[in-house]
Amino acid sequence: MARFGRGFPLNRWFPRRLPVLGQAGPITRRALAANTAASSTSTSSLSVTPTGQVEGDWMLAFVATVGGANTITSASGWTEVGTQVTQATTTTGSLWKKKAGASEAGPYQWDGASARRMGIIVVAYTGADPTDVIDGANVSAEGATAQQLDHDSLTPGAAFDWHILCTCSNTATPDDDAVHFNQPAGYAEQAEISSTHASSANVRMALADRELLDTSATGVASVTIDGGVNRSLVGFEVVIRVPSGDAAAPAEAATGSGVAGAASVDLTATAEQATGSGSAPDAQGGVGAQAEAATLAAFKLLALAQALRNRDRLAVVA
Repeated sequence: MARFGRGFPLNRWFPRRLPVLGQAGPITRRALAANTAASSTSTSSLSVTPTGQVEGDWMLAFVATVGGANTITSASGWTEVGTQVTQATTTTGSLWKKKAGASEAGPYQWDGASARRMGIIVVAYTGADPTDVIDGANVSAEGATAQQLDHDSLTPGAAFDWHILCTCSNTATPDDDAVHFNQPAGYAEQAEISSTHASSANVRMALADRELLDTSATGVASVTIDGGVNRSLVGFEVVIRVPSGDAAAPAEAATGSGVAGAASVDLTATAEQATGSGSAPDAQGGVGAQAEAATLAAFKLLALAQALRNRDRLAVVA
């Protein structure tokens, strides 16, 4: 066992290898352009043509309408996630997934059984489970007539899964700018859009996400709206999952075991280089107790910085 100072066992406190600062899970968000669409009239179909998706990416599309109960279908080969929800016979929301193929490109079209004000948000993620991006046990939807929508708590199957929140609302007539979403702490809003009908209630919708650093339940994630008036709100929340082979990676990162898929720093070697300890004789007779304490404090700060940076990291692939 490597030692430093006056025979102090370094490995008693720190594993030999720890990931470098900034390490996170395999899933990252793909930066897309032209990935939203909103109608200016009542319509029974709407399309969007995002760019930037790469073969193998998983795309998610949040599609919503306002103006009466509706049934939304995809004309572009997308698969529906969960069951679409209508609140107060006014606001309808639905969620869809599609794996990007070679030279993947839109336009992607969704149709409504009735003409309504309509909107679409598309996002994409790389590095997710290639078999199915959705953790099937973690799909939920709800509606409420209120100024707050409580997204159900979900429990991820593995650390470094991602939690996706989709929320939509009706507006008054036609004050689409009177409703804005306030996302829960720690969630990054990726888009917020509204239809722009000149004289009818519009649909307003948003999508937010967060990387989950462990398998703790997300807890209820509450999204509130501005405006001071109850609205007909609909929400979807899902967990997208890491590849099954990566499920052990977070545990290895936490314990320092394993090095697969992660750059790492050999703390023992670094400490030995810094203190002159190791197998070579220590001409100074070892560092004193104060130096040992300072070195331990530095390593603990390194570990704390790692945890804080992973918590706050929002990965975007350009």
